Amino acid sequence: MPVRPLVLYVISDLHLGGRVGVPPARGFRINTHVPLLSEFIHRLAVRAADTRAASRLELVINGDIVDFLAQEGPQPDQPWRAFIEDPAEALQAYVEIRDQERPFFDALRELLHQGGDLTLLLGNHDVELSLPAVRARIEADLGAADSRGRLRWIVDGQAHAVGDVLIEHGNRYDGFNVIDHDRLRRVRSAQSRRQRVPDGDGFEPPPGSRLVQQVMNPIKRDYPFVDLLKPETEAVVPLLIALEPGLAADIERLWTLWRLKAEAGRQQPTEPAQPVHAGQIGITPPATAAAGPQDALAQMLAGRLPGAQLAALQQLAQGAAMPAQSPIGLGDGLGNAWRRVGSLLRERFDAATWDRRLQVLLDALRTLQHDTSFDPAVEQPAWLRPAQALADGGFRVVVFGHTHLAKQVPLAGGAVYLNTGTWADLMKLPAGLFAADRAHARAALDRFVDDLRGGRHDDHLAFDPRFARCAIDEAGRCTDARLCRFDAGAGLD
Repeated sequence: MPVRPLVLYVISDLHLGGRVGVPPARGFRINTHVPLLSEFIHRLAVRAADTRAASRLELVINGDIVDFLAQEGPQPDQPWRAFIEDPAEALQAYVEIRDQERPFFDALRELLHQGGDLTLLLGNHDVELSLPAVRARIEADLGAADSRGRLRWIVDGQAHAVGDVLIEHGNRYDGFNVIDHDRLRRVRSAQSRRQRVPDGDGFEPPPGSRLVQQVMNPIKRDYPFVDLLKPETEAVVPLLIALEPGLAADIERLWTLWRLKAEAGRQQPTEPAQPVHAGQIGITPPATAAAGPQDALAQMLAGRLPGAQLAALQQLAQGAAMPAQSPIGLGDGLGNAWRRVGSLLRERFDAATWDRRLQVLLDALRTLQHDTSFDPAVEQPAWLRPAQALADGGFRVVVFGHTHLAKQVPLAGGAVYLNTGTWADLMKLPAGLFAADRAHARAALDRFVDDLRGGRHDDHLAFDPRFARCAIDEAGRCTDARLCRFDAGAGLD
């Protein structure tokens, strides 16, 4: 039977799950757009049914489908897990997400039953999807055994190659979030036999997952924007240091995790698109001596902020040391201690101190005037280098996710790099911060901070639901590849 042409749709970084807040609070969700996402998949299902005789349709969800890192567990003193190894707990976490986001899973079921194919790749926030009990429940929920379409899992660090289109999440090229697939396979192997994972063979989550569990989530209780704002280090760190004295005081302990990023650089590919270790590429290097608070801040922001702005932030952190009688560990006590200190978003200092902090913050943020995070035509070398190496191997289209920033960038040799961004919310700095008139810029900052104080985030959120569309002919050649934006009233092309 001749192979029919294929239209391939790719989305990524849905990050479904996390506790729903009581308005106006956001809770722990970063994806608040499940109705639109479900409508997108429903439209694909209709198209799959209409075109089934002439061509095939495949939806690829390219990692971070659900967000186990945001899902709170049963232990109130340790609500977040960097990895849920217990199969019953992992299954329960999935069921909670499924029940909360039921329209999404119903839409996937419809897609399969209308003859569309569905391919699910792992990211770095959803590795529990690979566990046998979770996969079996998803397959049952989607009715995969009785559907016209095919459900495919890609869970072992493989990429998904369709003709001359190469799709992968992209965390493989981020030393902080590389998954140790060898150890993850050992866990799955034991669980498939209902055996206990032998001591020493368990899966070690990457440093990035532990950062979310131990640092970001506790901060997020008071600062719901902490995982939404881009660029992360250059914008979030100065903002939190200027607004939260407890965080500034505890920068040393924060650094003990942030420095894992530098250490994880030893796992960063030295050759484009090639792992440092051939099967086990998620090893966390041994810890080194902790930096002091000022050294930590300097190393975090070195090369990102000019010296004058960095020095001003360091001065803000000086003299704010935590009381010696209240040590903070890297576990759940970290967030609780910051909360005990109190947040400047709710409690102002005197006018002079407040003004000084905001002046320093304004100077730091204005250095980001020419930041290209949201420019779809500009990508960072960390992603372009492996994409080009993959294209040099014969792929015409290379599709990543992971960064949450949508991109379409030409590669040498006529290939193209696409990043499908995210269907979750992002936060942008107000454009007024970069006004030529400093008084106008300061007024924009005051409004921004007041909005954060009042939990009014909506005016600063960016939602850009993107998908990649690739048309592939009978010979496996991609004849058209583009990054598209989905609007409820628009088409799928």
